[in-house]
Amino acid sequence: MPDQLGWLALPLALALGLLPPRWFYPAGCRHVTLLEARASALRHAAHGMSGRRRRRWWKLPFYWIDPLRGYATAHLLALGLTHLCLAFTLPRPVHLLLHALLLAPLLLLQTHAGRQGPGQLLAPVGFHLGLLIGLLPQHALLGAAVALIGVASMFTASSFIWGFLAAGAAALAIGLPLLKPGPSLLLLALVATAPALLAFLRRASLVVPLRG
Repeated sequence: MPDQLGWLALPLALALGLLPPRWFYPAGCRHVTLLEARASALRHAAHGMSGRRRRRWWKLPFYWIDPLRGYATAHLLALGLTHLCLAFTLPRPVHLLLHALLLAPLLLLQTHAGRQGPGQLLAPVGFHLGLLIGLLPQHALLGAAVALIGVASMFTASSFIWGFLAAGAAALAIGLPLLKPGPSLLLLALVATAPALLAFLRRASLVVPLRG
């Protein structure tokens, strides 16, 4: 990696990761759990509300920008930290500790800085998906598998929390043979489950914005 690019990667990652999610959807959106969102879709289908009204949820930038933003944040953060640790000859455990310490405030912001009401946290599904894929650049396929298992589990259980917990379990089950027990595996599992852990600690429900 060119030296200049290496030093730029870290601030670029933080700049992308610190963008508040409320910038990516308008104030008029309602916030719903996954179960409520599916019930709303079924009601629309039952009343023949096809076409434009049922499709418009994906037009929110929150749903199509955030996976790209999450991936770019994670990938640039990993590149920047690798460059930093090589420049200062920092050991691998310190590298991963710095990685975790920098990711923590980003995940806090992505769950707290939406337009949701009291007792709610934003479920950063798209950002989280991209984050897992870019988290360990040498193991992007592992991150993608963990992320997809998490998303599939969300829809199977109609629960964001169970989806994030399933992603954490998948990180341990699939990652163990590839990463071996160690800090990288722990980092992947913690990031995979982080939104569910935050919701549990805050006793909050995880929600996403929908138009109308």
